[in-house]
Amino acid sequence: MKEMGLEGKVTVAFVKKKWENLKQKYKELKNPPTGRSTEGGEMTAATWKWYDAMDKALGSSHSITGGNGLIISSRMRFRSIVIIIIIIIIIIIIIIIIIIIIIIIIIIISSMVQQVIGLHTQVV
Repeated sequence: MKEMGLEGKVTVAFVKKKWENLKQKYKELKNPPTGRSTEGGEMTAATWKWYDAMDKALGSSHSITGGNGLIISSRMRFRSIVIIIIIIIIIIIIIIIIIIIIIIIIIIISSMVQQVIGLHTQVV
């Protein structure tokens, strides 16, 4: 406050109230009620001059519109990435299990072949 030359001109309570009002306005514009028309000149996210700054300030909770028009929050994107990673890990584990089964089958077959060869050499 001192660096901005506002010391003694505004109180902490005033700044806190201003911040809360900005957050409330941002939330209202971010998630407007459905079916509400903006033809009457009401403020929208596109017309409020502080929307972009608030969106950057409250970054972890902002959202983007996906190609299909759905709103995708950053939390949903994070969850999607985690799910994809888990699926990849499961696929890798399945591949490892299949490789182990193939190795066991090869060992069993080679053991059986050695027994057959051993029996054949005893007969001859």
